[in-house]
Amino acid sequence: GLQALGAQGTERGEDRCIEGPLPAVDPSMGPVEVPCPPDHRMVMAFSLLGTVRPGGVVVPHAGAVGKSWPGFGPWLERIAQVRVVTR
Repeated sequence: GLQALGAQGTERGEDRCIEGPLPAVDPSMGPVEVPCPPDHRMVMAFSLLGTVRPGGVVVPHAGAVGKSWPGFGPWLERIAQVRVVTR
């Protein structure tokens, strides 16, 4: 998912090293789809990245967050001016 956003990283044994910052993007290019498993923690983490990435992100499996925080989508929409779409 981070690679889809342009992050560079390496693996060192069991460690993952991510180098930042994410590259600058033109917001007119719109959102980028971030591949993500249906894991509530991953969906929430990538959704938060959409609040700072110009153009936003599309994260699949939004319904997965119901496992730990059923109100996450509405909360994020209120505080970050994002739109959460459950398909």
